[in-house]
Formats: sequence, structure tokens, C-alpha cells
Amino acid sequence: MLSKHFKSGLFPDYKLFNGEISFFLFWAVILLFHAQPTFAQKSISSTVESMGSAKVLDGNWALAKEKALDTAMRQAVAIQLARMTKSEKKNFDAEEVDLESILEYGTDYVQSYQVLEETKNEYDKLFIIRIKIGLFNTALAKALYELGAKSQEAPAETRVILLIGERNLEEDGRKLPFSEFEPISEPILSRIFLENELTILDRVTVSEMANEVELRKAVKGNIKAAITVGAQCGVSAVIMGTAISRELPPNPQNPDQYATQVSLSLRLIRVDKGAVVGARSELATGYSEDLEASELEAMTKASSKLGDFFANIVENLWENE
Repeated sequence: MLSKHFKSGLFPDYKLFNGEISFFLFWAVILLFHAQPTFAQKSISSTVESMGSAKVLDGNWALAKEKALDTAMRQAVAIQLARMTKSEKKNFDAEEVDLESILEYGTDYVQSYQVLEETKNEYDKLFIIRIKIGLFNTALAKALYELGAKSQEAPAETRVILLIGERNLEEDGRKLPFSEFEPISEPILSRIFLENELTILDRVTVSEMANEVELRKAVKGNIKAAITVGAQCGVSAVIMGTAISRELPPNPQNPDQYATQVSLSLRLIRVDKGAVVGARSELATGYSEDLEASELEAMTKASSKLGDFFANIVENLWENE
């Protein structure tokens, strides 16, 4: 896909919808590549905000919107390419790095997008759109590596979201709005994934980026909805499943001690493939003189057993590509 190259120069012959590529996009990339060097970042978000515009011809606003959207997507890819090269403290000159072979297929690197604002300029007959885009960072990093513009092929960042339908001793999160429920299992799993240098999107961020209807479906076990949410959030992987707590009957030999059993069942979804690539379940029991403490102990045991297992799978998802 990336084998086609053009003559040197940033956008000498590049065409978009039978017209020249956006003047704004051209200078956006020029300025980004020639900006002052920044400190290297440990990871780069796969989410980018960008804008695009297009002239309205013959009163066809729908076509103008399509062109503006395409331009905004390509602009986002150009911005991300600049971020990735600068993150390694490499000062690549725009004329020396042939990025046209990537930009030509810019929309192929768009995983998802959300329209933030649309403007119909009736006076100038111009359609303007501002969007938030989730990009395939892994594919972009690989493309840069193949061009010699990046020292390693690894993705700039591996982002994960947790969509766990939890029913703990107090309430059932599967029946509540996603952003209003505070699960016990997710913070424990998030800590384990962070220790493995994976980026976890918090519930507030996920609820802002994803559709609430799809979120509710996902936490109830709908795999298709989980994939949709992953694409809307621009993440590499989704870990979905259920966490169920139940209080066990008192132990006659130790009546002052509470016992809680937790069943945790998780599945790992690779978003770009839309497929389940791992699944595992654990059962754990916690004991304490306090009921909540016994539940926390059980949830921690089950989560700890599964956390490292899934973190290892996520880290190796793109190893052979």
C-alpha cells in the first residue's frame, strides 16, 4: 500500500477530489516539521483534532462536506506524522522525508472520528468542519519506519479501554449510565496495565468519546458494541467482560468473618481486526471482618491473576506484523 512514491518536495503533485490539496494543510505540516524541537514523549496519543474546508460548487453542500471531511482526516494524519518524528528528537526536514506515500492513503489510517463542529459559510460558499480523529498509530509508526523516518517500528502508544459489566455487593453497574458507576475491578486492572506501560483511558474520557447506547450494550457483553466503542475512542484494544461479587454464607467456625466470592471473566478485543484475541476467567474469595474489605480482597486476587496475562497479550498483539 505504501510502495508508491512521488518526486521530492512535500506536496508537488498531490491531488484531492480533482483539486489541489488544502493550502492550510500544506502549511500546517511545514510549520510542524520546522518547529523548535520538543522533549521526547514516552507515548503519543492516537487522538487528533483537525479542521478541513471545501468550496461549495453548484450548490452541492453534501459533496463539499465530504471533501472537507477528507481534508480534515488527511490533516490529522499529517499532524500525527510530525508528532511521531519529533517525539524521537529527530529534526527531519520536510523535503528530505518522502511522506507523500503515506499521505496519499491518509484516510486509511483513520480508525474513527467524531464531528465537533460544522459551519456553512453561505457568503463565501464554504463548508468548514472540525473533528476529533482516532488514528491507527501502529500502522503509521510502521509506515514511518519503512521510510527510514523512525528508528523503531513499535507503535507510538498502545491505548486500552476497560468495559466491564460489574455487579458488586452494593449495585449493578450494568443497569446504570456508564459514567455514573464506579467499579471496583477497573482501578485494580488499570494499575496493573499501567505498570506494564499501557495507557488506560479513564471512564470519564470514554463516556465523552463513545456513544452511551453502545457503552451500555458493551458492558452487558455485546462484542460488536465493544468494538464500536473502541473505534470511537481510537484505542488499540478493548478488554471487556463481567465481574460478579456474592457474599458467601457465614463460616460456623469463624462467624465474625465475612467471605466474598468474585467471578471475573474477561475477553480481549483487537479493535483494528474486530476480533476477540484472548479470553480467561478467574474465581477468587476474600475474607475479612469487614464485608467491603472481603470483597476488595477477592476482586484484587481475581484481577491480579488476569491483569498480567492480558497485559502480555496486548504488548505482543502486533509483534509479527
